[in-house]
Amino acid sequence: MNNQDSKADSGKIRPTLVPPSLMQTVSIVRGYGTQKYGDPDNWKNVEIKRYQDALYRHWLAYLSDPFALDPESKLPHLWHVACNIAFLVELDLHFNQISRDILKQWLERCGINESVTEQAEQPSGLATGRIRRKES
Repeated sequence: MNNQDSKADSGKIRPTLVPPSLMQTVSIVRGYGTQKYGDPDNWKNVEIKRYQDALYRHWLAYLSDPFALDPESKLPHLWHVACNIAFLVELDLHFNQISRDILKQWLERCGINESVTEQAEQPSGLATGRIRRKES
């Protein structure tokens, strides 16, 4: 049934398009990290370069052997890749005005109010001054 009279959701974001397994696996890696470091928000104080390095390490390990597990967490490397990308996206939205503008445009097209965009722009507790735009 595709009746917009009953439920007007045309043009809105569709979170159900995100595979639940992505949310589950990132949550499992986050749970491991929270258990290891004791603070669920500690990731906000880490330099972006360290997430980039971790992403590459796990990606290379996955490419080498897609079935290999991270030796420390005993979780698949690909799950760590997804988690590092999630951190990088969140940090990018915090520090990169261009990304924030694109997100805002898409959210506005989907009828999402400004307060949601503002939350994406300024996640609480993020360390400042950790990223610099390269001068060309």
